Amino acid sequence: MRAKKRVVAAALLLCLLSACDVGRSGGEITFRDDGDAEEDVAVTNGPSPDERAAEGKRDEPRRPKSRFAFPRAGSYVYSQEGYEEFCTPTCAGDPLPRTRSAIVSYGAGSRNAIVVIETTRVSSQRTLRTVTRHTRGAARVAEVVDTFTRDETRHRIRYRPAPTIETLELPLRPGSAWAGAWRGTTSGSYRMSVGGFDRIQTAGRSIRAARIVVRMGFRGRYDGYGVVTLWVDPTSRVTVASVGSIEVSSGFGRYTSDFDTRLRQGPGY
Repeated sequence: MRAKKRVVAAALLLCLLSACDVGRSGGEITFRDDGDAEEDVAVTNGPSPDERAAEGKRDEPRRPKSRFAFPRAGSYVYSQEGYEEFCTPTCAGDPLPRTRSAIVSYGAGSRNAIVVIETTRVSSQRTLRTVTRHTRGAARVAEVVDTFTRDETRHRIRYRPAPTIETLELPLRPGSAWAGAWRGTTSGSYRMSVGGFDRIQTAGRSIRAARIVVRMGFRGRYDGYGVVTLWVDPTSRVTVASVGSIEVSSGFGRYTSDFDTRLRQGPGY
């Protein structure tokens, strides 16, 4: 599965892996119903799970009731290989940590629409946070916060794509594909396609996972392009493996990474 993908210019993947510290005084995201939800869904940015843990408060997420599958709340651990490089302007590269962690929690929701907040610590130099609205027929990213730390300086980029980015179009079928674009301080376009289903040995079991190829381009505060392959468990919508390359440029300089991840453990695995 390990296949190095070269790209002329690469980008931040808005996949199902994410993370970042947004702060205590963030604003509010409101999702309007698409006709399949019984009520509006809203998320108010508050302390991250890491912040709550630091305060000594135990985070015990309650799983919302719904009519479809979505990732279970809790901590996910992935094995990881690859590297990352910062150019600010001098370039310095480092191997990625052998593991990466992701914390999944929930925003408000209904039986027909659930907000999933995923926070991933990619390395000591990068975290990524995404807010995704799951319905029976799709998963759509509504907010991304990407934070880079270099030489004790933090660079944070946050954007809310409009329209939202459709990361999953369900049910997942071989040959299905979808695409879209959005405008904002960071604009972009994407195309996603299901190449088929593979047996992935992960978390001590064999999982029949959908292989999804993601191609994304960015312009604005982010500039770049990326190609990433995800393996998604259709029974839980959890990404169980990924491989790819990304490169993005912004006010902080240039960030590139080549990675290969596989789920080691998580709720239900």
